[in-house]
Amino acid sequence: AASDVYKRQIIIPLIAAASYYYNQNIAEEIVEEIQVVEQATTTSTSTTLQTLLQLQYPFSCSASSSLGEGWSCEKIYDDEPSSWQDNSLECADATLEFTFSKDIYFQFLTYENIEDSKSFTRNHKPRDLLITSEEEGFVIEYELENQNNSSQWIDLNTTSSVITIQILSAFPGEEVNGAEPFPECAIQEITFYGRG
Repeated sequence: AASDVYKRQIIIPLIAAASYYYNQNIAEEIVEEIQVVEQATTTSTSTTLQTLLQLQYPFSCSASSSLGEGWSCEKIYDDEPSSWQDNSLECADATLEFTFSKDIYFQFLTYENIEDSKSFTRNHKPRDLLITSEEEGFVIEYELENQNNSSQWIDLNTTSSVITIQILSAFPGEEVNGAEPFPECAIQEITFYGRG
């Protein structure tokens, strides 16, 4: 009996530690493998309603400035390593507006800088964002990190058919091996997750 108590004193902390590390890994992978299902059972029937958190694609977008067709705001949500770039304005007064085909409850968005390290370093990158929606009083100010090795997650929790992102400040482009910085502001990808 004493050995059983001793075994429990060792096994329980090991299970707790394994559970902690498992949950930490799941939290880090949630952006890449969204499989969150909420279930709500109606009181009148035994039917279970499922609402899946999904990637939501804009119907259209507009930008205050674009370098050209090859760098339009549609490049922000095309699942490709392409990018939106402004017309040599260094992110100044940049606004991006994303329109969806219907009202959606947006839970969060993910933001990605250019993944190519030379282009990332030479381009200007958004720093401070102001995010608004059609929902009255909804405003988020968010400071991005100056990194390109992972997605940055921004909680939204708003219902709207339009999300507007204003760039309030930027990280400047830097010289790389004697090559001058680019005067363009660049964003590789913004993805929206929600229900609707």
